Amino acid sequence: MGADMALTDVAVRSAKPRDKDYKLADSAGLYLLVAPSGGKLWRLKYRMHGVERKLALGRYPEMTLSEARKARDAAREAASGGDDPSALKRRQRIAARIAVGTTFGDVAQEYIEKAKREGRAPATLTKLQWAREWLLPMIGHRPVDQVEPHELLAVLKRLETKDQLDAKRVRSFASRVFRYAVATARAKSDPAALLVGAVAAPAPRTCLPFWSRNVWASCCAPSTLTPVSRSPALPSPSRRMSSSGRASYDRPNGRSSTSMRLSGASRPRA
Repeated sequence: MGADMALTDVAVRSAKPRDKDYKLADSAGLYLLVAPSGGKLWRLKYRMHGVERKLALGRYPEMTLSEARKARDAAREAASGGDDPSALKRRQRIAARIAVGTTFGDVAQEYIEKAKREGRAPATLTKLQWAREWLLPMIGHRPVDQVEPHELLAVLKRLETKDQLDAKRVRSFASRVFRYAVATARAKSDPAALLVGAVAAPAPRTCLPFWSRNVWASCCAPSTLTPVSRSPALPSPSRRMSSSGRASYDRPNGRSSTSMRLSGASRPRA
């Protein structure tokens, strides 16, 4: 940056510790901080929005003078573009920490562990683990931010031939894993969201409630029904309507009985 290079490799290498910290200036805000312990640290002084700030670049001799100058130039370029070098370095440090265990399989397992800590039911955790096992062979080893929609679709199509409902559930699980990866800065998007509608919807299943099936099985199934026929000797009861809208039946013994109100019958108005 500046033409006046104050430091040389020899000067940096031969710098001796003193009773207190002291600085050896290079150029464009770069300097070497020498500690009483003998440690040598590269620092950069710069300004952001009119405020003076300092940035730790690295330790000598791990970072040489030429490497420190390159880091200085990159930091000053970021600052000139409005990106604070200190904030940029923090983001890079976080990204480096998160980078450990970034395959889809790792992130999926981490998501399941999170669900377990949240107190999800054992049955739910079993289903999540089952969905992960389905996805592992084809995309489990892939970096989570590099999985393409067509890779996931290949897995879902294989499962679709077995059970369309299961394919839908696996896509939903994958989507939740990708969204978790986005939230933890390990992915930029959710490719599973692009596959909504790409898997055939399961056919609607109509069935009776559990208690209804039991009743049907015990008393209403065709095998349990006994045919009933009216004896020709028995007279058919005659029915007549009362003014109350109820049906009265004449029994063979001459007495009459009133049944339930017939649907649609109404009481005569006064």
